[in-house]
Amino acid sequence: SLSLCRYIYLVVYLLFILCMFWGGKVLNGIVHVTCAGSVAHWWFGDAAYAGTAEVAGGYDEGGSLLEAKEVKQTRSSTNVVRAALNRALGPSFGSICFGSLIVAILSTLEVLIKSTRDSCAAEGNNGICNACLCCIDFIVKFIRDMMDYFNRWAFTYVAIYGDSFIQSGKAVSALFRRRGWSSVISDTLCSTALFLATCFISLIVGCMVALIALGVNGAVMKVALIAIIASYLMCSCITAVLDAAVLTIIVCFAEDPHAGNENHNEEFMGLYTAWQAFYGDELEEAGYDRLF
Repeated sequence: SLSLCRYIYLVVYLLFILCMFWGGKVLNGIVHVTCAGSVAHWWFGDAAYAGTAEVAGGYDEGGSLLEAKEVKQTRSSTNVVRAALNRALGPSFGSICFGSLIVAILSTLEVLIKSTRDSCAAEGNNGICNACLCCIDFIVKFIRDMMDYFNRWAFTYVAIYGDSFIQSGKAVSALFRRRGWSSVISDTLCSTALFLATCFISLIVGCMVALIALGVNGAVMKVALIAIIASYLMCSCITAVLDAAVLTIIVCFAEDPHAGNENHNEEFMGLYTAWQAFYGDELEEAGYDRLF
């Protein structure tokens, strides 16, 4: 019965960890889809959301439209963010939960593998077991990172078109392959820059709080650590919105550059000029030099 209790405790513990990871990822997905839907509304303009609009899926060598796709998202009110949030909590909520569940399961496996490694080390098992667990842990982390990266792009497509998670993943992958933008999205450093900015701000806040706490009590390290964690979480909420906006702009630029050029010509040309300076070959292969 003691062994049975241990198994029950392990199952309950893993379910709790899974629910915790899943809930956090779902919240992140809701924020991402809401922000992406709002930015997509800005890109395509009111006309694309008053009813339905066709968004270009590709161009041939002469600049003619190859295929088109309807924008399914509609604007039910003047509050764009509220409409995007309603869509994230409504039709797109299943896609968000499904994509988040995959990452949550992989994160739970990481916790299980780490717990197993600690148990093997405590029992004094040989190095072969630890080496195998290290390899498995590396593979699971790699797959989890890839799925986390893939989810960000898929959720962006979900926010724009309202497709299912699997359809969105296939569509965004096919879009960048067709456009030849694989190197562009590989060189996207926005997430890294935002993460470094978040860490830097958190450390500054922690140091400032530690200096203030010197004249209050002796628990300086505890207060500073709490301040760093709190500021990191607050900054992460802001940077998540910025990251989603950047990804949405990239997808919208690749999907339908004409909409951005017509609705926001000044911002579009600034973006196009900057990308042309860094990714001139990719833009030329995609045919943008013949369109603008």
